[in-house]
Amino acid sequence: MNIFRLSWLSTLLLLAGLASCKGNTLLTGGATAKAEVRWTDTTTDATGMGAIAGKAVGQLNATTLPLLAAADTELQRVMPNLVAGRDLKNTQVQQDVLAQLKDGCMWQTDLKAQIVTIECTRATQAEAAALANALARALVIYCQDSRKADLQTRKQSAMALVDEQRRKRAALLAKRADLVIVFPSDHSRPSPASLEAIKKQMQAIDDELQTASKDYDLKYTTMQNLINEERQLALSAGIEITSLAPIMKQ
Repeated sequence: MNIFRLSWLSTLLLLAGLASCKGNTLLTGGATAKAEVRWTDTTTDATGMGAIAGKAVGQLNATTLPLLAAADTELQRVMPNLVAGRDLKNTQVQQDVLAQLKDGCMWQTDLKAQIVTIECTRATQAEAAALANALARALVIYCQDSRKADLQTRKQSAMALVDEQRRKRAALLAKRADLVIVFPSDHSRPSPASLEAIKKQMQAIDDELQTASKDYDLKYTTMQNLINEERQLALSAGIEITSLAPIMKQ
């Protein structure tokens, strides 16, 4: 059986919000179970959880999410031979686990409703349900961790830019202050020509200050927006499991 993988075109369409994507399976017979995950993306350009979920879906039949699912305690209970107490960081163990999980799973993405439905077919209903549920939980964990890391990186970058603009403004203000106190008293007042030169220098500095202040405000706003997004993510993960498959006793 061929594992379904996103083509580069399907991936681009998915991330652009122009298409849904469905995996194929040739496995017949057995039992089937479904789990459902919904994400929320409040960004105007779909660069938030939606983009991350789109990338994550491509990992459902690859390596990252199946290995993350293999660590699921419910799946290990239903399929005790899957990991069998072995180290999932070991390459040979990973290959064996992936070989056991490679067949029988598909997914469908509804971009408008922001829902991913995972469907697994296995020899028993318990295995099908446990695998679908484990992949759903793995998808949520992967997306949450990716979004947190993305926000953290962008926030740190934004904070560095704000600090840079703050130092730039401080340097310009100090330079301007030096011009203001260039002469201590009326007795040492410079010539009109010198005053005109100082005036031009101060105007140039004021222009730079105005530009620097605008840049600072823009970068500060960006930083605050990212901080607010990070806080919001802590309150609401942006992705959640909406439906798990019931596991029947074997």
